[in-house]
Amino acid sequence: MGETRPVPRRESPWGMPEGEHRQPKAHRCNDRAEDVIQACFEGNPFKTVPGPFKLFWQCMRSKPGEEPTEPYTYLQLDPPKREILIVAVTRGHFSYQSSTGKVDVLNVTDIRLS
Repeated sequence: MGETRPVPRRESPWGMPEGEHRQPKAHRCNDRAEDVIQACFEGNPFKTVPGPFKLFWQCMRSKPGEEPTEPYTYLQLDPPKREILIVAVTRGHFSYQSSTGKVDVLNVTDIRLS
């Protein structure tokens, strides 16, 4: 989830901030929230909202970098990707480090390359 989309800015009665100020950044689960809102307008909300809302809730409860990677239901965006860094490869196993810094070991039979 390394990429971020720009947040629209509005001019206030005091004008736009000048100079190098921190720019607003969209929340990491913003696209999941937009998917839930879009689901409200796609037919019967009792049937269309639960799936996207479940993914939104998982995203909000997850740690940064561990957001769900399932595709969006209604938004035409690429699903989020989880980046990992391969740390070590041994006979039949390899260790990797996720973007959160957690190191884990996988069995080679569990790996599926796409």
